[in-house]
Amino acid sequence: EDTKERNFEIFEILPEGWKIVPLKGIGNIVTGNTPSRSDLANYGGEIPWVKPPELDNVDLIVKTEETLTEKGARVARLVPKGTVLVSCIGNLGKVGLAGTQLATNQQINSIVLNEQLVLPKYCFFYCKTLKKWLNDNSSATTIPIVNKNRFSEAPFLLPPLSEQHQIVARVEALLSQINAARDR
Repeated sequence: EDTKERNFEIFEILPEGWKIVPLKGIGNIVTGNTPSRSDLANYGGEIPWVKPPELDNVDLIVKTEETLTEKGARVARLVPKGTVLVSCIGNLGKVGLAGTQLATNQQINSIVLNEQLVLPKYCFFYCKTLKKWLNDNSSATTIPIVNKNRFSEAPFLLPPLSEQHQIVARVEALLSQINAARDR
C-alpha cells in the first residue's frame, strides 16, 4: 500500500473530472513473447512482430522488420489496432502505437485499451512520460526490468475523453510545428 501511494504522489491537485488510476484500470496488460526460432514456419508471414528498436516513432506501427506467419501468431499474443506498446526490459520507456493487429516480443508490455475510457493517442503520449517511473521502479539487475504486475500499477492520469481529444490535438499541433522547424 505504501508503494502504491508513492506511485501517485507525483500528482498534486487535479482538475475537476480528472482521476489517477493504475494502468490496469484503463485496459488489459499483455506481455509479448517469442515463438520458437527453431521452427522456421513461425516467421516470414504477414503479421507484424514488434521489438523495442521499432518503438519511439510517432507513426502508427503497421510494418516491422520481422514478421510472423499465422502459425507463429497462434503461439504469439496478438494485440489489436490501437494498442499502446511500452518497452519494459532493457531500454525502458520506448513507446509505440499499433496501427494494425500485431504481436510483440517479451521485452514489451502492451495496453489493450478500454476505448470508452481512454483514447489510444492520449495513452501513447502519456506513456512517453513514464520513462522515469519505469527506471525508478525497475528491478536492480544488470538489465533493468519492470515486470507485468509492476507495470500494471504505473500511475495513469485520466482526464475526461473530451479533454483527452483537446490534449491530443494540442500535442499533435506542437509536433507539427517542431517537425516544420526541423525541416527548415
